[in-house]
Amino acid sequence: MSFNLLQALRVHNAPVRASELAERHGVSYPTMWRAAKAAGPQVAQWKQGRERILALAREPFRVPVRAVRPDGGVDELESLLPLPAGTRWIDWRGQPRLFAGLPPELNHARPQGFLGRAFAHRCAPRYGVARNPDAWSDDQVLQVLSETGDDLPGNLIIGEAAFQRFLRMDLDAVAVDEADLALALPRLAERAIAGEVPGSSPGGEQPKATAVVRRADGGLRHVMVKFSPVVTAPGDAAGTRWADLLACEAIALEVLADEGFAVARSRLLDSEGRRFLIAERFDRQGAVGRRSLVSLGAIDDEYFGQRARTWVGAAHRLQHAAMIGAEDALRLATLYAFGVLIANSDMHYGNIGLQQGSGESGEPALRLAPVYDMLPMLYAPQRTEVRAVEFQPQPASITGLGAGSARQALAMAQRYWARCADEPTLSVPFRGIAAANHRAICRLG
Repeated sequence: MSFNLLQALRVHNAPVRASELAERHGVSYPTMWRAAKAAGPQVAQWKQGRERILALAREPFRVPVRAVRPDGGVDELESLLPLPAGTRWIDWRGQPRLFAGLPPELNHARPQGFLGRAFAHRCAPRYGVARNPDAWSDDQVLQVLSETGDDLPGNLIIGEAAFQRFLRMDLDAVAVDEADLALALPRLAERAIAGEVPGSSPGGEQPKATAVVRRADGGLRHVMVKFSPVVTAPGDAAGTRWADLLACEAIALEVLADEGFAVARSRLLDSEGRRFLIAERFDRQGAVGRRSLVSLGAIDDEYFGQRARTWVGAAHRLQHAAMIGAEDALRLATLYAFGVLIANSDMHYGNIGLQQGSGESGEPALRLAPVYDMLPMLYAPQRTEVRAVEFQPQPASITGLGAGSARQALAMAQRYWARCADEPTLSVPFRGIAAANHRAICRLG
């Protein structure tokens, strides 16, 4: 009786060593390789040490993956291959690998947050997917992004259709002149709220949009734009508070930059009752160049599976696994302490990013990305209500860092609240909050 490799793999329903499969079915290697060759792309095979692994592939049998370099050139990476036993992939960045789901860089790029929900709402009828992107399977994420994912976070493009969209992008046609931002951004905010702005994946629940800005010299830069609600009257507490928080974020990034931390360069602009925080995208370089980006959450889920309670624990774990260097581990822990001391109650694993390392011998695989989303979210309105909250900074937040790092976090927090207390773009009530917090932080030191 002839050997049916496809049926054997279908019954096994998981990647299997070729030697094990041959022994189980009583066939020779030549017989097996002839069957694998005849099956073509329906059978995936790769080496794992000295063994060869076989698996039954699922359609689409191969999905091309490309990486855009900072200079705008494109590198062809290995393909994604859907396999049985859930969505698994092999041949990632030239290294045969198995993943329980999407590779972390693509898992990070799945639609999420404010922009992701708007994107899912637009594309749900076309692709037959849920309007809530959190309900999408890995296969559905791959299906949609391989056609529409020409502008994902980071530098990867999956699928031929998305790559062709990338090649056809006309950034000049959509760019906004820097001098016209005060007129253009309120329209952009209205379109983003209506779900009409392109883009799918930059996470976070705060309203935002992406845009391309044309500088006075004609150069293009990519930006992320956060915006407050329209402040309808002096007594609009919620709108005023969100405007305050955007200014607080800009101040936090300035304080961190002064201490040598890489940050997303940003500036504030007020127009037509809204406040806008315009931050340059650090996963973009010039007009068409791109840089890698993956969230701490996507990395942790793939390689550890059980998140540490804080960024400090994650920093130690990543360093122990030689995935980041000692300096970045210390910076990540210090950032967490600083965040606690400025009342940032939203330091989840999606609010810190990692980028590919230099690739040089002995260098860690990842490095800390520039800081973003660092602000006192404890004071964010609950729906449309601004509630009184009590901030009690605890010395425990800076223990375990080492004396030098603890002093740095405390000094940065002191300067931060002092800056906020004197900042004229903040409302009088929030300047009072900042002054009280400055006194509390000074008592810690």
